[in-house]
Amino acid sequence: MAILGAGPSGAAAAIALGRMGFSVVLLERDRLESIPVGETLPGEIIRPLTRLGVWTSFLAASHKPSPGTVSIWGDTHPHERDFLFSPYGASWHLDRTRFDAMLVHAANADGSAVYRYVRIEIAPRVLGQPWSIRTEVHGQALSLRAAWLIDATGRSAWLSRRLGVRKRVYDRLIALIAFTSESAILEARTLIEASRAGWWYFAPLPNGRAISALFTDSDLLSGDMHDLEKVWSNHLADTQLISTRISTINERPCLRVVTATSSKLDRAAGDGWLAVGDAAQAYDPLSGQGVLHAICSGIAAAQAIANFRAGDVHALAAFNAAADLQFKRYQLNQSSQYGREKRWPNSTFWNRRRSA
Repeated sequence: MAILGAGPSGAAAAIALGRMGFSVVLLERDRLESIPVGETLPGEIIRPLTRLGVWTSFLAASHKPSPGTVSIWGDTHPHERDFLFSPYGASWHLDRTRFDAMLVHAANADGSAVYRYVRIEIAPRVLGQPWSIRTEVHGQALSLRAAWLIDATGRSAWLSRRLGVRKRVYDRLIALIAFTSESAILEARTLIEASRAGWWYFAPLPNGRAISALFTDSDLLSGDMHDLEKVWSNHLADTQLISTRISTINERPCLRVVTATSSKLDRAAGDGWLAVGDAAQAYDPLSGQGVLHAICSGIAAAQAIANFRAGDVHALAAFNAAADLQFKRYQLNQSSQYGREKRWPNSTFWNRRRSA
């Protein structure tokens, strides 16, 4: 088995396959040292991490529990949600670099070979024959053959698109993200606030940092991308909850722009391949399910391969059907969440969500 991408979905698939006795190679197209984004996990993450055998390692990694959320959405009043009575307990603010490294380490410990490389070539495949992969590791050419490929390359869906699978993108959502120190902040909860231009997110992170993000549509900022700090400041001034937290941080934000669109492949599996995580379907961060979905989809892909190898000829069709149903449920929930905000009738951002 060859898995392209060593993020949460790829690593989860590698761990699950390794525990089933399969030989796995985990290939990372980008450098693992790059800073990932996606910093909050819901409490139900305990279930897939326990299944993968890494829950104890997760608890030992000093991630930061979050007791709840505070949101301003639909009106001007802050609404608090406490996780005290949740069956899964608190959500978690992650050190994403440490979290991703933990999963890759677990995959390696379970027998997966992990290679970091710059480029990869996949030869045209003869039906029924193994995939032929050529790559370069530390300057040395490496040739691999694999019965199955798993696309865990994130939103780029690098492998699936090269196999001719269409990717549908449903919106233009992007995020302006700033990582700052949070030494002056006592807030332990996740903060979410709707504003005229989109919505804001704030969360404290381990190691004395915080993340804040403005989510809006790319074309609404297209004329201002040269001056992101000004855009950030102007929109921040319109907030009631987020501005009180960020204003206590006396440092200039170093802003990053990342895509946050909702997207989906027309199919998530085919002859000898499957797509998982953001490669298969990417969610609006408002759902709070991105990393959880990635890990669960990696486990589901491993099980689908095992079922197929055991003689279940419908395993890939079932995997595709489950992915389609999951995305439909996500879209219904997304529509419901955005539909709660009825302020700003002249806002392009909100009118798009209402019409959708």
